[in-house]
Amino acid sequence: GLNLNLKTENQKLLLTANVAEPGGPLLIVDGTLPLLPHAWIDRQTVPNNTPVRLRAYTPEIDLKRAKPFAPIIEKITGSMKLDFLMSGTISAPQYSGSATARIPEMRIADSPIATFRDTDLNATFLGTTLTIEQSQTEASGGTAIISGTIDLAGSDPVFNINLDGRHLLLHRTPDYTFRGHSDLNLRGPLSKATLSGSLQITESLIYKDVEILPFGVTTTTDIPRPNLPAFSKKRAKKAPPTTETDIMGCALNIDVTTLDPVLIRGNLARGEVTGNIKVTGTIGDPKTSGTLTTKDLSADLPFSDLKIQTGIITLRPEALTNPTINLRGSSVVGQYTVQVYLTGPVENPKLILTSDPPLPESEILILIATGSASSELGDRQVASQKAFQFLLEGLRRRNRGRDKTLLQRLLKNSDEIELSLGDTNQFSGRKFSSASLELGDQWDFTTQIDELGQTRALVVFSVRLR
Repeated sequence: GLNLNLKTENQKLLLTANVAEPGGPLLIVDGTLPLLPHAWIDRQTVPNNTPVRLRAYTPEIDLKRAKPFAPIIEKITGSMKLDFLMSGTISAPQYSGSATARIPEMRIADSPIATFRDTDLNATFLGTTLTIEQSQTEASGGTAIISGTIDLAGSDPVFNINLDGRHLLLHRTPDYTFRGHSDLNLRGPLSKATLSGSLQITESLIYKDVEILPFGVTTTTDIPRPNLPAFSKKRAKKAPPTTETDIMGCALNIDVTTLDPVLIRGNLARGEVTGNIKVTGTIGDPKTSGTLTTKDLSADLPFSDLKIQTGIITLRPEALTNPTINLRGSSVVGQYTVQVYLTGPVENPKLILTSDPPLPESEILILIATGSASSELGDRQVASQKAFQFLLEGLRRRNRGRDKTLLQRLLKNSDEIELSLGDTNQFSGRKFSSASLELGDQWDFTTQIDELGQTRALVVFSVRLR
């Protein structure tokens, strides 16, 4: 309800009002306004220098009472206080005020950063300048600190805002997590403001599992899509065009570096990525340039390991989502050494395969996929052995982190064993199968059995020359 009290005293109107709810008053207004003497009404004098004072403030309000006015907020705890003062004279009023909020926890619906903790907001207002005192919040393991001023004089507000962050969550999906330290500032009028500074990527991870052969999963690639009847629907409303004063039109000038390498982890690929990126353009239309470089990148293929000696991704301002790639790797499959070259734009790269001893590219693809040349796969027994080996590799990958069946228990430590079935001895021409166990950095134990049932065991000491 609204409670209003008016009384006159010494040619002044005294005003007291408050907006109350069962939980207590939400807003209190008090002040003094000059009474209108007959001289003002007859326009004999102008009350330019008549003092005026009006104050509107709130007691400490529980923010739970504000939740119904913001449906996007699922949960909020804390309190808020507002204080606004108008003083000076009728012809030259002066405005000032302050706002503080203490929010231990706030949860927002449909947001990538859902929960904010220990939020502390402080702001003051004097004349046409809004000053944000050092305010901070914590979310998803990161801390953001914001401070600065906004000049609201005129129709084009002028910003001078700083954003410092530590371990900020920049992007997260089931396959990617990116965090960073930010030192950003927004400067200038809104119509031509610039967001500039630096962003250091840290504690970031790319974790992507690739199911080469999805055992136990029914394939749906051959099932045709059903033909559904068409339904009429309303035309989607077009987004309003970006205006000059839209925040999306602010220019960008940000240097992005990798403070820590971005880790690549998955059932196939492992390695690191570092780089330096320049972000320009606007918030609504960003442009990127720079390079990303891979380090210690390898792919765990079913029958070999593909080592990437060179991996460079070049970002292009004119193609944000289509950078160019330059990748060179090698793999040893049986008696063959395979070289892989991948170059060109990501959306349409060019793949070149070579081998020693030389094979056609089609044969190299078969070699990488099956571990054997097509001539060897003509032997039905070898093909069956390769299929069984491929099955074991798939089960080994799926077993990581799980221990459900007896077979998976047997395969639990199979990462330490390299199994090869149906290979050809290049000296005798006989087919053989082998199992190798790495004992140390230079010591390996290998046991073999050929098609005649002959067996041998070897302890190998490797000397690698760089």
